[in-house]
Amino acid sequence: LGGRTRVHPGEAEPLVHLLSRVLDYLNATSDMTALVNTTPNFITAVSSLLLRNSSIINQLTISELQNVVRHWTTAWAKHSGGTFNHIADGGVVVNTYKVNPMQKYISVTVPRPGFSYPDWMKTRISVQVENKGRLNNSVISIVLYRDLGQFFPKHYSQKTSDGKDLEFSVLNPVISIWNTDGLGLVTNLLLPEGSLCGRTFSGEDWDINYCNATGLPNSDTVCICPYQGVFAALDPHNQPPYKRAELRWRPSLSVLVGCSCCLIQVTLTLCLLALRWWHHSSCLLFLKLQCSTSIAATMVIFIYTSKERVPQIAYLYLSLGLQFFLLIAISTQLAKLVIVYAEVLKIPSGRYLKQTVIIILSGLCGVC
Repeated sequence: LGGRTRVHPGEAEPLVHLLSRVLDYLNATSDMTALVNTTPNFITAVSSLLLRNSSIINQLTISELQNVVRHWTTAWAKHSGGTFNHIADGGVVVNTYKVNPMQKYISVTVPRPGFSYPDWMKTRISVQVENKGRLNNSVISIVLYRDLGQFFPKHYSQKTSDGKDLEFSVLNPVISIWNTDGLGLVTNLLLPEGSLCGRTFSGEDWDINYCNATGLPNSDTVCICPYQGVFAALDPHNQPPYKRAELRWRPSLSVLVGCSCCLIQVTLTLCLLALRWWHHSSCLLFLKLQCSTSIAATMVIFIYTSKERVPQIAYLYLSLGLQFFLLIAISTQLAKLVIVYAEVLKIPSGRYLKQTVIIILSGLCGVC
């Protein structure tokens, strides 16, 4: 895979499963000598798998690969015999440290003097270790992946603690720091200027509030992260804040003319209906008067809002007024429909059927 320019999508995934089975076999047979001897070949294989971003397309396989590297490197640190072990191959740098059980506090820094590191490694790591358990086989594994970030989604969008949306992408390298039981870690990471700190396990989402980030003036970002995990610098996509366009009130001539014409017609109708009501009152005539009055009041509200700039405090009252008058106008039509329906079918009803219908649908009592 490393020597080819193109690979098929997902071609490296069976190899990741194979590495996992090899690790399971070595653990089952307790053949730690073979594990120590094959560790350089293992790191070379991992580096080759990560050269092409299309070689692994399943996010679960990426998580499986990180778990294999984690368990392999911690086992290598326990059984290699040295205190500090270092391997740099292509896009993967592995550093392990075996803790002396007699030491209470230890400081581990990467890069470490006396060892060679690739040019792409610009990150500075300092791990403060508290040896709580004083165990004989407590180890720390620090792995840097140059190309792992290309297997994660290109863009992330998450909500911050203040409810705002934050878009960001993952910057390489991705740093994996793990320890065995009995140790407490506090990790200091020196990351590029303006970046955020994130912690993840699967790469599907990042905890941007886990680490305490401090930006130095005209310098890099210092991140202090407790405990173990997978860390990386996150590049926030700074977008200009959305500014809502200011709403400007303008008088509407079309609304003013239309509502004025409607108001004139409704007023004329009210005069004729009132004259008719004066000489001969009836329930249907009352409903027509009620509907016309509601429509006239609605038109007055529309004319007022189309001519004058309404203060925002009056929005609620105007809205309630519109709803009230429109509901009355609709209820009168329903009342007329029920009354006409009852008269056509000649329903044997009581004396006050019409009044009852009006009371129920319009809420007015004793009007006819």
